[in-house]
Amino acid sequence: SKDMELESPDRGDLRKGVVVEIRSSELLVNIGSKRDGVVPQSDLARLDQEYIKGLQVGDEVDVVVSRQTDDDGIFQLSMADAQQQRDWIVAQDLLDNGETTVHKVVGYNKGGLTVEFSRLRGFVPASHILDMPRNLSEEQRQAEFERRIGDDLRLKVIEVDRKRRRLVMSQMLAEREYRAGRKDELFRTLKVGDVLSGEVRSLRPFGAFVDLGGADGLLHVSEIGWTPITHPREALEIGQKIDVQVIRLD
Repeated sequence: SKDMELESPDRGDLRKGVVVEIRSSELLVNIGSKRDGVVPQSDLARLDQEYIKGLQVGDEVDVVVSRQTDDDGIFQLSMADAQQQRDWIVAQDLLDNGETTVHKVVGYNKGGLTVEFSRLRGFVPASHILDMPRNLSEEQRQAEFERRIGDDLRLKVIEVDRKRRRLVMSQMLAEREYRAGRKDELFRTLKVGDVLSGEVRSLRPFGAFVDLGGADGLLHVSEIGWTPITHPREALEIGQKIDVQVIRLD
């Protein structure tokens, strides 16, 4: 709005600006009513270089005022901080609408996993990680975390605290919701006689539970092999991929 433009921007303000000049090591950006600011090289270095190369005069960019004007009336601006602020806004939206998104695991600390969230890092506490064994020693715990680096996880945002830079996410809640949806879908579309591929999740004396990508099917011990067996573990192991046929739906 016009009033907004006439007020002098404060430190930390997120503004829309227009690129007015591209210099060898900085950008000149206009942030309204004849006010120009400089995005210095140190800030540009924090951004995606392909994106910077593609910028042209007249492009609209998000900036945060990082320092008030110096003597010649020029503000110092940050595009990297603006992008992070945008990411916090996206995180807050996800918390509000409860949507599930997919993120890559990039590291871990004592309490859980860290994941990519645009230019921020999200944190998934151990208690919200799927299939995380209980009562592990410190080394075993680290090995469990280590094993998941590079994995893509379905996650739900459960806490956003910008002041403390905390963005907490849950795999457990996201998967529970996903599986509930998948289960409904499977029951709607499955018919007796269908052949599906699944993964063996657990073995019990009476049979094996097979994950069909959302719902678990029971493979009765009598249906496992052509020859009788006394326990499913004689023929199967956990994690094994098998094809199964639906013989009953209830």
